[in-house]
Amino acid sequence: MNRANKGLCRRVGALALVALAACAHSASQESATADLAAAKKALEEARAHRAATCANELVLAAELKYVEATVLNKQKKYDQVANIVKEIERLVDQAKQASPPGCEEKFKVAEKPKQTKETNEDDLDRVPADTNPVGGTIGFPGIEKAVVYFDYNEATIREDSKPMLAKISQLLRSDGGLRIEVEGHCDSRGSTEYNLHLGERRAYSVRKYLVDLGVDSKQLEVISYGEERPADLDLTEEAHQRNRRAEIKKL
Repeated sequence: MNRANKGLCRRVGALALVALAACAHSASQESATADLAAAKKALEEARAHRAATCANELVLAAELKYVEATVLNKQKKYDQVANIVKEIERLVDQAKQASPPGCEEKFKVAEKPKQTKETNEDDLDRVPADTNPVGGTIGFPGIEKAVVYFDYNEATIREDSKPMLAKISQLLRSDGGLRIEVEGHCDSRGSTEYNLHLGERRAYSVRKYLVDLGVDSKQLEVISYGEERPADLDLTEEAHQRNRRAEIKKL
């Protein structure tokens, strides 16, 4: 074989390798896209399933893994995406197994009482100004502010909030007519939809903790505002921490 033919063969071989690599990359990308679609479907089923209420921490963990997987997919780290999707499916399965029929009754939110009349300006003048500057209602004896703070992307009750929640549980258990609302809030990072869902998880986490302490679930309501009602408009880490919270207010 002469030199020209050898050079041609090398070029053809190199092109073939490039083509094979491109095909492999395309196949990996398609596989990762399919894996993400399957993970998204599993999460949607979990949200529709009672697991979203009864095993909220497992579902939240799966959602955070999904966010991680989407980031890795954009970075073209397809092998890592496949591994995380398997973890998501495992968490969703665990959440469903931890949610037997009827478990959601424990977390059922009481309906708000219907108003007997519309609020007018005179009524607003008589509303007591009992809310502190960062949220949470002043009025719980011995509690300066009823606010539970959370770590980034977390809905787990921290140790520093447990003494305050224990006091609130005592008040609720001693007065069956006392009712509260737990508001879930987030910092501004993340999508609006994700933050609304995370705020809901935080509110339900507080609610579940109080129920586990013996509080009647009918005394508790939850709502999520996501990132819409920040306690601090700054974008510093300190401000983000003040915004990652659940406020407990008397009804």
